[in-house]
Amino acid sequence: MAPVTRTIHTGVVHEFDDPRGLGTVLGDDGRRYGFHCTAIADGTRHIDVGARVTFILVAGHLGRVEARDIHQPTDRFRDGAGPDGAGHTAPA
Repeated sequence: MAPVTRTIHTGVVHEFDDPRGLGTVLGDDGRRYGFHCTAIADGTRHIDVGARVTFILVAGHLGRVEARDIHQPTDRFRDGAGPDGAGHTAPA
């Protein structure tokens, strides 16, 4: 699957069905994007509803746009801001 856009989007996990591994992210753009638990970047196969996340968009199996490469910002770098405040870490 090729990325629909290389832009990193932000949003909140709107719903997640643990037994099925299916969920939706409500993007900050107001749209809902489906995802499967395999799209969670840390490999845990679970994510809490209400979690703030970053993600990219890809073309899904049925031609729908889906969220992929879903990351939860850590407490240290909440909301994607790195130590330099610009969303990435400062060079060493």
